[in-house]
Amino acid sequence: PSIAPFLKSREKEGMKLENYYSNASWTLPAHSSLFTGKLPSEHGCHTGNPYFDCENSLVRYMNNNGFKTVGLSENSFVSKSSGLGKEFDSFECFSTTEKGGNAWRNVWQRDNEFDSRFQKYQEFFKIAIAEKDIESVKTFFKHALDKFKHNLGIFSESDYNPKKTDLIINECLASLDSSQDTFLFANIM
Repeated sequence: PSIAPFLKSREKEGMKLENYYSNASWTLPAHSSLFTGKLPSEHGCHTGNPYFDCENSLVRYMNNNGFKTVGLSENSFVSKSSGLGKEFDSFECFSTTEKGGNAWRNVWQRDNEFDSRFQKYQEFFKIAIAEKDIESVKTFFKHALDKFKHNLGIFSESDYNPKKTDLIINECLASLDSSQDTFLFANIM
């Protein structure tokens, strides 16, 4: 597989990066910054708006320049429901909280419409009950339990699962074993 030309030229020049800094303290806006080269205040993905909705991203650039784009993730914040996986040709999230159902996706994609979490959760349960969407309700409680455990410093299997990590690494290797130029993004826990 070939490497992006601009990276290949830097490799020959001996480019060395010594200091790495994140533009945000949590996954979604940090990855949105990686995909856009912008600060959270510029791309608009932050605590008040936890949904990536930027049209001008690295993934789109790679798609427009002939690369097959593949995304793999163990993290529900790096998923189609968060907006980060939507522009990939192929994207799979192995997180247990990514499953969801219609109500889960509907409400989380419209997060910025709600004035409070209470209002968001109220809307979520209204939709889930009306549609008898048990899958979304299960996902909601799994998500809430994981957040509660995380706040207590207890990490669940969804935070780190060596079987999922191995699966993603094998998928990465399979994706790169292609004659087509491929942009591969993987987020493992």
